[in-house]
Amino acid sequence: MYVSVRPLWRALGGALGGFAAWAFSEWLVRAYERASYEPTIGELFALGLIWGICIGLAIRLSDTPRLIPLRSIAVGALLSIPWCGIAGTAGVVVGQLLYEPQTHISGLLGGMGGALARSFGWGIFGSILGLGLGLMRGSIKGATNAAIGGALGGMLGGFAFEALSGAMSGALARLFSLVVVGSLIGLCIGYVETVFSRALLKVINGKLEGKEFILDKPLITVGCKESCDVAIYYDKAVQPLHATLRWVDGYYLLESQHGARTLVNGIPVLRQPVKNSDIITVGNTKLVYRIRQQLVPTHCSDSGAKRIASAHKQPQPTAVEAFKIAAPRLHRFPESMIGRRCTKCGHRNRYTAKFCGHCGHEL
Repeated sequence: MYVSVRPLWRALGGALGGFAAWAFSEWLVRAYERASYEPTIGELFALGLIWGICIGLAIRLSDTPRLIPLRSIAVGALLSIPWCGIAGTAGVVVGQLLYEPQTHISGLLGGMGGALARSFGWGIFGSILGLGLGLMRGSIKGATNAAIGGALGGMLGGFAFEALSGAMSGALARLFSLVVVGSLIGLCIGYVETVFSRALLKVINGKLEGKEFILDKPLITVGCKESCDVAIYYDKAVQPLHATLRWVDGYYLLESQHGARTLVNGIPVLRQPVKNSDIITVGNTKLVYRIRQQLVPTHCSDSGAKRIASAHKQPQPTAVEAFKIAAPRLHRFPESMIGRRCTKCGHRNRYTAKFCGHCGHEL
């Protein structure tokens, strides 16, 4: 079974965001600790805003491809700030109000009320954050999955926060608590949205090698435009809108745009259903297609069978056209000079390759 590294990157981003949240908010916490008074609603809003923006932005940017234009990073960060701020303020304010002694929550269930209060507050934070991350990708299914994962991670983080606060004290307790909460929220968001997605694409060559794209929308766009769902930067052979993946009766149908060079397993295609482990070549970039759920049902409906048949009957390029499309793929050097051999399929790859260009197996 294929294991995605996306949740680990989310967890790392959340941990770094937790550290940043502690660094930027510690002065505020120490201010009302020195004054020996409970924080006001305004101070809770400020604290939640800082925590939400730091943790939320770190998780959001952990999925950002390397070498992405700085303008795209800035736009993504600005669009994320409202969701992160709302998540942080809602979670912190609700959690603190429930945690206050006059609510009698802290005395319930044999002293477990405090942990439940923190768990509920961080669960709200995680769910709103996950919802925003999914909606920013334009995916209702992705937003639902990320919200569930965020709520689960937040609730686990709340219990961890209470446990660490009891075991340690002061700034050190807050540091470890925020780092653990951020990493758990990021891990659970990444895990749930990956496991319950329909499929994913992983880049196996080029400057974006190792980058994963979740496929959980009815229509996936592939191209070099920043607005594409599968945005492939720095490949001059990729058109702004190069191809689409359309969800049709339980499978994704790859459709190449006019004049675009698109191959499946080395064969030029115009319209082709894709299956698990297919290597899709877009321009000069190769992506391996991985199924997370069973896409093709055992008993396909009549309409689905007709659509699959019609997809295969679409006119394919002539021999001359196929040669023109595939010509850039011809090796310029002898095979003996092309470095590492894949242990799974025997294909030779360049010395710096991390994944096999034929089967996608990790080298």
